[in-house]
Amino acid sequence: MMIRPPEAPKTEPVVCIYCAECGMQTPWEPCADDDTAARNTVAELWNRRLNRPEAAKNDLQRLVEREVGTADIPAVLDLLSRTQGNWGEMGPMFAMLARRLVDATVVTFDSWPIDPVLNDAARYRKLVQLTKWVDIDGERYVQFPKVYTHPEDRDRLFEDAIASAVDSLPDRDRW
Repeated sequence: MMIRPPEAPKTEPVVCIYCAECGMQTPWEPCADDDTAARNTVAELWNRRLNRPEAAKNDLQRLVEREVGTADIPAVLDLLSRTQGNWGEMGPMFAMLARRLVDATVVTFDSWPIDPVLNDAARYRKLVQLTKWVDIDGERYVQFPKVYTHPEDRDRLFEDAIASAVDSLPDRDRW
């Protein structure tokens, strides 16, 4: 056994529960003199997966007040599974949450397509790679290359014509 050198950072005894089968683990809990209290704390967290408390009305209200999205679907399903109370009171709240989740899903997919963002980022990167530093009257400027516009692109939308022109530029590796 190697002895820790004195200049090594101090360590703190901690415990957690880790499942080698599924890879889940509890957060690390620091131990005091006796690790029994820390083990009891992580055991309570671990067993919460099976012994879930009943959902209360304020749990639903807290979720309704937040802006919910597709990432919140598991939390809503968990609340739904733990609800055993008054469905006349809780049902309309779940209906409202379901509508908000569907609206968030539709808005997310319609307004944030990733492909155009990645294409624009690649065009920007290409332009930046082709720039040069130019000194004019003792001041340093960035000079972009002249970009040829194809005649067939003149009737297209402004952004589409620029995108096509930048796409036609050679990559930096070919220069």
